[in-house]
Order: sequence, then C-alpha cells, then structure tokens
Amino acid sequence: MKQRRARHAAAGATAVALVPLALFGASPAHAEGTAIEPIDISELPYCEDAADDESVVVEFVDVPEGGPATAWQEFTYRVTNLGAEPIAPVYAQADMWAWADDGADDPFPFDFEWNVDGEWQDVLFESDYANGYFGIVRELQPGESAEARLRGRALEDRSGWAALSAAVRHYPAEG
Repeated sequence: MKQRRARHAAAGATAVALVPLALFGASPAHAEGTAIEPIDISELPYCEDAADDESVVVEFVDVPEGGPATAWQEFTYRVTNLGAEPIAPVYAQADMWAWADDGADDPFPFDFEWNVDGEWQDVLFESDYANGYFGIVRELQPGESAEARLRGRALEDRSGWAALSAAVRHYPAEG
C-alpha cells in the first residue's frame, strides 16, 4: 500500500531508528518472543487515558544498516515489561517515513508491513483512527517481551533514508 501521512505523537514508550536506503544490509535472523496479535482498530480505546509507565520499553531490533531503496528491509519490533507487575492490554504502534537525499521536502511512497502467522499485512496509517496501531498483547508478564517482524521498502529507486518510530500504549487497571 502506498502511504503518505503527517507526523503524529503517540503516548507511551517510544523508539526511533534512521536507516539509509542506499547501503546494502544483511537480512536479520528471526527473533523469538511472545506474539503480538492482530487487532481490529475498533478495539482501540482512544477515549481512555494512557498509563505513563517507564517500565514498558519498546525498541526495534536487527534494523539493517541500509540496503537498496526498493528492497524489503526486515527487522523486529519488541516491547518489554521491565516492571514488577503484569500489564494488560498493550497496544503496539509503528510508523515509517522515507525521504530522498535530493532535497525534496515531501516523503516518497513506501510499503510498510508486519508478519502475522507467516503472512505479510499492511501496517495501517490511512486514517487518524488506525494511526499505525497494528497489534495487541493481551497481557505482558514482568520480564516478558512480545515481538513482531516488520519490513519496509521505498517504492522509488532514489538514494535517501527511512525513519522508523515505535510506541506502545497501555491503560491502567480499573478500580
């Protein structure tokens, strides 16, 4: 899916990576962890206040140093509970942008996907409602991580770079 969108901020833990598109990078090994399940965007509780919790860490792992602009670049999205209590649920969010080195102000089109049960699916950004939220961890125990494989590629063969951002959101227990 060709995608362009405005920048946005996400509550919760975040991570950012910049990846050159003109260098060649080796394909990373698959990382193991608790699965992140697909979520229907209607399940996202946007009207609730997100928990501000420093014990939740989100990161990209095995991000290639770069590669041909139009070649798929795979990496792992990981969220970890460093706290002493389980957290539930945890909503996974990721974002990608691609810019050319030729001085153009606008990002250029790209594909951004995640792997669900061996099948690649688009990470949805087409509306403010989806906003890059692609999955859910129903419960994350202390010390436990949940992972998903993601991949991206530019749709134009131009030298440039990609920016990745990740966030998680979870909500405090009621009571």
